[in-house]
Formats: sequence, structure tokens, C-alpha cells
Amino acid sequence: MPGSRDDSGFMVVVTQKLLGTKDQKELTNVYNELGARFEEGVRTVSYEGPIATAEIVRRYVTDDKATFLDVGAGTGIQAEELRKVGFSGDFDGLDPSEELAKEAMRRGRYRQFFHEYITETEECSIKTGTYDNIVSMGAFIPHHIKYQTITELLRIVKTGGYVFICIRKNYLETEHYQGYQQFVDKLQKEGICEYTAIDIPFYYVDYPGLVLVFKKTQ
Repeated sequence: MPGSRDDSGFMVVVTQKLLGTKDQKELTNVYNELGARFEEGVRTVSYEGPIATAEIVRRYVTDDKATFLDVGAGTGIQAEELRKVGFSGDFDGLDPSEELAKEAMRRGRYRQFFHEYITETEECSIKTGTYDNIVSMGAFIPHHIKYQTITELLRIVKTGGYVFICIRKNYLETEHYQGYQQFVDKLQKEGICEYTAIDIPFYYVDYPGLVLVFKKTQ
């Protein structure tokens, strides 16, 4: 059951701090300072996005042993929810925050962790076509990962595999997503992927969300 918005709560303060950062390095430092407290804070509010995303992934991916890369993995909340719906393959995480990664690995949520940024200007260290699927929860948001990096995720995923990105729905109306629909239309026109967006009623507290689903076709 979703809760009401808590404008004085821990996560509100954290969000304000994150959105006030000037660059990726400063953003990563905030997450490193939070460490294990980040997940503790998330658990104090209604955070339905990872659960809803796992259920949607389960609809599309039938192979229980499929491999996943979790982008912007944090402490691995999304990986935990995917395990709950029956996935038993290898999970790897990618996040520049070493402290969040330590917590994720301590909890046994990933096989390995990549401390890297995903950018729209250069490839990361992961080889083309490495993973069956990619998932990203709450990372394609202002001051974090730009939507233009979806092309990099489509490079990393295998042909026929999926990229699932869960965001708060109203973020599509922000400057961070300016030009997004034209970007997606171009990917589809070029035959790179198929695309759909699935509404979820509660992403975080009482904010609705979207799961953006890309299927790599070439």
C-alpha cells in the first residue's frame, strides 16, 4: 500500500542533496557518504518501483537463468526483487559508488560489480552483447544517467534481449528528458530496437511511474 509523501523525511533530504550536486563526482561522493544508510532510508518509505519492475521483467523474460546487468545498481534492491520472482542466473552490478557496492556485495546480490559511469560519449569496459538483459531502477533521473546512454545499454545487451528502465512518470516532462520521444523514434526507425512504456501506479510513495522497455532487434 503506498504511503503519503513525507516532505521532512530522510529520503526527501537525500533527494534534495542529490539534485543539488554539480557533477558526477560530487554525486558519487554523496552516495559514498550515505553507504548502507541509503537502503535503510529507502525502506522507511513506500518504494514500489523495484517490485513492479520485477513483475514486468518476469512477463517478458521467460528464462529463469537469464543474465542481468543492473545499471545504477546501488545496494541491489532491484536484484533482490528479481530473485523473488524466480530469476536464478548471474547478476552483475554497475555503479560508480564504491560504498553502495560494498553493501550490495555484502548482501550477496551480485556476482561482480563495475565501478563505472555510463555516458553518451564513450563506451564502458563491458563488451558488446554480454548480457541477456539489463535493468535500471531510479537511475535515469535528473543529475544522474542521461537517456542518450540507452544506445550504450543496447550495445551491451544481446540481440533479442531487453533493457528495462524504471522512472518516475513526471520526469518525462522535465528538461532531463527533452527530445526523448524523437530519440526513441529514431532508434525504432533505424531498426535498432522495439519500444514500449508501461505505466505503474506507484513508483515511489504515491508518485506514478513508468517502465521503459527496449527490445534489441539488431
